[in-house]
Amino acid sequence: MNNFIQKIRAEAQKSPKRIVFPDASDPRVIEAALVIKNEGLAIPILDLPLNKVENYTAEFAKIRGV
Repeated sequence: MNNFIQKIRAEAQKSPKRIVFPDASDPRVIEAALVIKNEGLAIPILDLPLNKVENYTAEFAKIRGV
């Protein structure tokens, strides 16, 4: 089973796809997106209502590596 997961991860790292996270106001979602980005598995896109964007600017910068 572990070998199977390693193959999936290696394939994802070869060609990372975009993944949209619809509830980016949840800190668990931001944390998951950060892990996925740092491991090179995908390009996270966080969907957040405009009125909450200012509150999460630091998290977005962290995820995008800015």
